[in-house]
Amino acid sequence: VAAAVWLAAAACCLLGVAAAAAAPNSAPNVVILMGDDLGYGELGAFGARAIATPRLDALAAQGARFTRAYAGYTVCAPSRTALMTGRHSGSFLKANLSGTDIAPGEAVTLAEVLEGAGYATAVYGKSAPLK
Repeated sequence: VAAAVWLAAAACCLLGVAAAAAAPNSAPNVVILMGDDLGYGELGAFGARAIATPRLDALAAQGARFTRAYAGYTVCAPSRTALMTGRHSGSFLKANLSGTDIAPGEAVTLAEVLEGAGYATAVYGKSAPLK
């Protein structure tokens, strides 16, 4: 009897693990790629043919493509800050020129919003610390 109870308990645990593993995650992945000096027409996904960009083209084909977006500023740090905070670069550019944090302390970043929705966030590559 003890072996049957143990076997039933183990089967329930394994079925629970299998069900959890099989449950689809309804939240989509969010990947933002930002390249300095990369123009709209330089990727195959947007019609360019001079340079092959098959991996980026595949990502674009499977995701959302923003075709009416503009850089937040002419240099990288304010432009990245505008993207991550949703604020116009004029609201924080003076701080950047004085050498202080470029994002105001009260600015909420896209990463913070995503974390609040249960996402794990990370940044890779060239980045100016926002907080």
